[in-house]
Formats: sequence, structure tokens, C-alpha cells
Amino acid sequence: MGDSAIAAWGAVLDRSVEQIAAASQDARTFDRQLIAQVSDVWDNNTYSFVGSAIDRGVRREQHAVAALGWLADFGGERRAWVLEQLRISGHDIELPAASYPEDVYRRDFAGRVLSPQEPLTADVAARIRNDYDLTTAAVRALTVERSGAGLRGSLQLQLERRLALDEFDGAGIPPAELDLRFDGITDVSFDLDDCHGLTVDQEVALTIGRNGLLRASRGTAWIHDPRWHLSSAGRAADARTSAEIWRPDPPPRTGRRLEGAARVAAAVLHWAMLEIRMVRYPQHAHRAPVYRIAQVLAGAGSAIVAAGARRWGREAAFRSLIEGWIAAGGDQLAGVFRYVLLDLAKDEFEPAAVRRLARADP
Repeated sequence: MGDSAIAAWGAVLDRSVEQIAAASQDARTFDRQLIAQVSDVWDNNTYSFVGSAIDRGVRREQHAVAALGWLADFGGERRAWVLEQLRISGHDIELPAASYPEDVYRRDFAGRVLSPQEPLTADVAARIRNDYDLTTAAVRALTVERSGAGLRGSLQLQLERRLALDEFDGAGIPPAELDLRFDGITDVSFDLDDCHGLTVDQEVALTIGRNGLLRASRGTAWIHDPRWHLSSAGRAADARTSAEIWRPDPPPRTGRRLEGAARVAAAVLHWAMLEIRMVRYPQHAHRAPVYRIAQVLAGAGSAIVAAGARRWGREAAFRSLIEGWIAAGGDQLAGVFRYVLLDLAKDEFEPAAVRRLARADP
């Protein structure tokens, strides 16, 4: 496979759909969080992908490289995921340098240092105990769910600060919360009547209340506290963190203006990813026909690249692509396809040609 940036970008979309399909095919290995993470990638990248796909010549590649780099520029985990998809699909693309800071700590818009999400280690647990009273921690939510062949989960607790806030700093401030995330859960036991108190016995071995427990192979901890910067850990982090306030780069200007069938195809694809992303909310996970949508969109990335490359017949190629998705969706997806097309047709800000095309599709 070549090293074309636009082809590589299409391959990342194809890999995304493959991952979503694999994670949703069997209820016994349904991976809700993986599905949500992968589909979320395409919320802000679908239109720029299709726009780059219909561009011409050198600009097509330049725009694709810039936009693919922006897609990967949301932290080390996202960048590693993009590079893995490129490797698996056989593409060797050099991404632009990351713009996000490598420092663990960052500052908010007011310059206050922010608490990071960190691996749950003995040192991290000790820092948390130093600033918050874990003996009175109250469980707010406990979730354990499938993740492939294993289990992952989360535990949220409300914390009391050891730091006494004055009237100004404490006014209207909600309680602090500890957000713990776990992979590879091996044991869990919890009683709703025994939900106060937390002890970190080992790095990823916890006692909840008097008799509850949770054991996992990996875990992370994240304090949500608007006054964390005043804590002992926050003050120490402030002293060694750059004063620069990092702001993510805006998305690059990529590709040509989307019109006609290309615009409709982008809207349908964007809608599909948002529909899939509904699984981020556990109470809605059963409502999204995730696996069926993934089946319909198989190969969509490479198909969009091929349609966009056509100098003649491009409108017909995108129209055929949309009609193929609708036909493949059958009765199960007919209603949802109709919804997104009607939404386009009624949008007064859409070009007239796009609205007419959306009304004309079945």
C-alpha cells in the first residue's frame, strides 16, 4: 500500500469501523467504552476528511497531512491509536509534530494548575490521602462492564477536603470527587449499605467501606476539584509547571467547500458516528444499532477517497455511495437514514442543491 496521506486517512476510517464492528458483534464481548472512544474521533474530523478527499493535486495531500495530524493531536493515547491504525493498514505516514505539552500538569484559562489523570500507584494514593479524607469518602457510582474478554470499570467517590477553604475560596464550591478507572478487573464486591470509606491496600487493590473490595491489573486516579490548585499536591505541581497556558490548535482549513452529494455523504457519515457514540451513556447503549451501522459503513473510508479522486462523475459516485448505504441498511436503518436526510433538507443554511438532494434520496 502506498504512502498517500489521503489514502492513509481513509484507512484510519476503515479501521475505525472495523474496530467498532468487532467490539459490538457479540454481546458477551461488547466493549462500550472502546466503541465510544473510536466513534468520538470522527465527530470533528468527518467533514474535513471528505473535504480533503474531493480536493485536487498537491493540495489534497497537504490538507490530508495537516488534518490527519490534527486528528492525532489530542494527547499521547490518541496519537498512539492513530499510529497503530496506520501501521496495521500498511501506511507509513510521518505525522506533524504534536502540539500538546508533554508535561503531566497543565493550566486552565485562569492559569490555575489542573489535576491530571494519573496511574493509580502507592505514591499517587498517598498524595490523595494527604489532601482528602478517604475514611469518609462516599461512593457515588460504581460501574463494571465487559471489555473484550475481560472487565473494566469505574468508581466515583465524593471527598472531603483536608484543606480548610476560607469564605472566598469556598463560596459555592461543590465537593471534590475522586474518579477511579480500572482495566483488567479480577474481583469486585460491593454493598450499597456499606458505601463510606476507601482504603488503597495496594496499587490497584481497594477496600470499599468495611467489607467491599475491588482488584484490577491497572487503574488511574483523577481528582475533580476546582480548588485542587490550593491543595498540597496542587501547590507542589504549580511550582514545577510552566506558566504557559496551553490551548489546542484550531482545526486546519482543509479541502474544498462541500457541496452536493459529497456534502450529503459527509452528513450521513457524521450522523452515523454520533449515533454510534450514544453508547458512551450506559442507559442508551442498547438503543444504537451499532453493529448494523458498522456493517453498512464497512470500507467507507476507501470508498470516499475513490469517489473524491474522480474528476468526472464525482457527483454520481457520491450519490451511488449514499444510495448503497441506505440500501444496505434495509428496514432496520431506514428510519434513521430518513431522519438525517430530512434534517438536511430542512436546514435553511444548507445550499439549495444539498437540500434538494437530501429530499430526493429515499
